[in-house]
Formats: sequence, C-alpha cells, structure tokens
Amino acid sequence: MSCLMPLRPTIVVLCGSSRFKEMFLELARFETLRGRIVLTIHWFPHADKEELTAEQKELVDALHLRKIDMADKVLVICPGGYIGTSTKGEVDYAMRRNKEIEFIQDPVLYEAFEQRLVGPKGCHGGDDGNKGV
Repeated sequence: MSCLMPLRPTIVVLCGSSRFKEMFLELARFETLRGRIVLTIHWFPHADKEELTAEQKELVDALHLRKIDMADKVLVICPGGYIGTSTKGEVDYAMRRNKEIEFIQDPVLYEAFEQRLVGPKGCHGGDDGNKGV
C-alpha cells in the first residue's frame, strides 16, 4: 500500500501538564500515524519527578511558545478537563495567534472516534487535502 503524503503535512503541537506523560506519548504516536508533524515536549518533570530550575522552566516555556507559533493546530491534553496555569497561558497565547485549538481529554477515546471518521490506522495522507506522492 502506498501512502500519499501532503506536500506540507499539518503541524500539530501538544500542550498540557507534563504529569500526563503517557497521554503525550500516545497522542504523539497517533498523530504521527495520521501523517502529521508533531511538536511536543520531550521532558516530563512532573511525571518523572524531576525539578526544574527557574532558568530551565523559563527556557522550556519559551521554546514551547515557539512550537505553538510553528503549528497549524494546538491539541491540549486535559484529562478530566484539567488545565494548569502553564497550559492556560499556552492556550491564551495560541488564541491570540488565531490557532485552531482542540481539547483532548482521553487520547484512546479520541483515536477510536477518529477511526470511525477516517478508517483504520494506516496511510490516509494527512488532512489538508494537498496530496503529493
């Protein structure tokens, strides 16, 4: 089976608390298999119980805002509707830049829903209609 990839795949950025590491990893996997470029965090201080210095926190927060700038769409991981202070700031930032925002409470349910819309996992060429080979 050949995959048709868009000439410019949709770029999504994942936002949410780093305590939800497994959800980030699952959603990143799913979005990648949909043919999207995924920008995300790669360090999970809350989940891994690591401390950030004030300087590190400032750096990773600034980098994440640049990822939002680069993205076409923002996916906010918010199990049970939880949105912390940092994530709220990221959502506000994305809104001011007119980014498309979607709130994901459970990536497993999200994936099941999407499969009903686009069919089983595999190659469906992204979602922007700009197909290439």
